[in-house]
Amino acid sequence: MTKVEKIMRRDVVCVGADDAIATAWRLMVDQGVSGVPVVDAKGGVIGIVTEADLMARLVPRRMPRWWELVFADREALARDYCKTIGTIVADVMTSPPISIEPDASVAAAAALMGDHDINVMPVVAAGLLVGVVTRTALINEVAWESDTSQAGAAAEDQLVREMHEHMEDEPWLSGRAVHARADHGVLELQGLVDSQAERAALLAMARAIPGCIGVEDHLLVRGEVLRRS
Repeated sequence: MTKVEKIMRRDVVCVGADDAIATAWRLMVDQGVSGVPVVDAKGGVIGIVTEADLMARLVPRRMPRWWELVFADREALARDYCKTIGTIVADVMTSPPISIEPDASVAAAAALMGDHDINVMPVVAAGLLVGVVTRTALINEVAWESDTSQAGAAAEDQLVREMHEHMEDEPWLSGRAVHARADHGVLELQGLVDSQAERAALLAMARAIPGCIGVEDHLLVRGEVLRRS
């Protein structure tokens, strides 16, 4: 599996906590990235400044109402205030940052960035910054072309078995009223689902099975069936 070190950017310019916010923004523009790491004097990563951090300065500050002060996290309010009026990197940076090691897998990096909704992530080795990995780099690493087009159609019983196994694993499936059959690599889905979203997910599931060269949709949405009745 591809490692982060293969796709990370190594030519990254950093900022210090005492640098002006404008310095961080200029570096983001010059490097074409949505965030720059913040390092200490020894090269250790202590934070990151991203476009999301800078967005707070564009939103007019609203004074919290009295009931919000009663229930709010005052520490969070103080941090928000600092981001809104701050002038140096330390005021607006996200700290500590989410980071990853260079020998981690691309899949692990994608999971971290997806879970924390971040577009750029420092890569750290022995406590020091060695690069950054971006969502663009991760996406570029993905082979979007389907492998099934080269492999040809799979056996009918294999397609049906894998489809039902995948359905058994998914908690969002409303029930087991969906059945699959296959003919010359084409999966046919029949049955009832609770929503159009569930229907679309099942069709995507079928298309993703190796050896599936087509999908026939005979799924019905319960609410639509009841309305027609």
